Amino acid sequence: MNAPRRNLATIVPAGVTFLVICGLIVVARFYQYLPIKPAPCGFRQIVGIPCLGCGGTRCMMALSHGNLVQSFLFNPAVFAGVLVVLVWFLIALRRYFNSAGENWPTPLTKRQRQLRKLFLTVGLPILVLLNWIYLSIYLPDA
Repeated sequence: MNAPRRNLATIVPAGVTFLVICGLIVVARFYQYLPIKPAPCGFRQIVGIPCLGCGGTRCMMALSHGNLVQSFLFNPAVFAGVLVVLVWFLIALRRYFNSAGENWPTPLTKRQRQLRKLFLTVGLPILVLLNWIYLSIYLPDA
């Protein structure tokens, strides 16, 4: 009996993204020891409100130290992005190891495609706007 052929395309994108996130967390863990520090946020200096990425470095630093609540409070969107990548990677692993000959993933129904389009065109921009409002109100200066 032949071993099932697995499709690397099911795991490579999620795996590479996951490894990049892991690398960023490692860099964030030792950030205070790095000889170079990034410049302050130019958008925040000019406009007076944080950009969408403000708090991202502090979010990753808190995450690298295991402080999940503090990490979320620094930038909820960055924190959610890390969680999304983790879930994506776990799903890709499951598909890779369980999809021997199966036709994964099953095609989306018309309703599912409509809901995904609605989320991407309306829901996601609303979440980004809410995150930006949160950062503008609650993010402390660096």
